Amino acid sequence: MKFYLGFHHPHQLAHAVGAMGWVCDFAEIDAVARPVIAMLDHSSLNATLPNPTSELLCVWLLRKLAKVPHLYAVQVCETERSSCMVTIDDLDSATEVTCG
Repeated sequence: MKFYLGFHHPHQLAHAVGAMGWVCDFAEIDAVARPVIAMLDHSSLNATLPNPTSELLCVWLLRKLAKVPHLYAVQVCETERSSCMVTIDDLDSATEVTCG
């Protein structure tokens, strides 16, 4: 299983490019993502989510990674041809996921 982070469209990010010429330092992403990945790495998804569907995992990841600057979407890929993506716009209507 793989997951990807998506950021706002470049035109929306133009105002966010800092003096160094980037929108977000990978160290900032790593600082937020590493503990979340550690929770999932080599563990049963059932121990983290009561119903670990790709859709609910996307919602859970997006909420856990909310502090990543300009994060817009999370995509979970089960296979090369099977994936799910949830955007921050989807969160208002997404199923509530309350777990670790």
